[in-house]
Amino acid sequence: PTLPMVLVNPGVPLPTPQVFQHYATHAHLFNVSPRPAAWPTTLPEFIAQLKGCDNDLTEAAIACVPVVGDVLWRLKDSGAILSRMAGSGATCFGIFHSAHEATTAAHTLKNHFAKGWVVVAKN
Repeated sequence: PTLPMVLVNPGVPLPTPQVFQHYATHAHLFNVSPRPAAWPTTLPEFIAQLKGCDNDLTEAAIACVPVVGDVLWRLKDSGAILSRMAGSGATCFGIFHSAHEATTAAHTLKNHFAKGWVVVAKN
């Protein structure tokens, strides 16, 4: 489905090796997300599927750079129906119901993360 998204990078370095090192050291503390056999094609079904999956590196990234947790919280607080960290961080994304909601949220988020960047994206 079409996914109105906002991408946020807080402008704080988060080296990938640091995240993986923390994850490897503490992996026994984290839950590993199930992988779907197939992805649904409607937005509500897609979001429901994603809610059952997490980025396994999120907690490790937050432990290394706590602002990642703030980015995820602010995305949800700005109306994202789902927010997750991309890759090994520090960029995060929020999925919104509409392009208008995503654009409105991006304007607000730019004030919070002025050292980084905020963009509206659509697949």
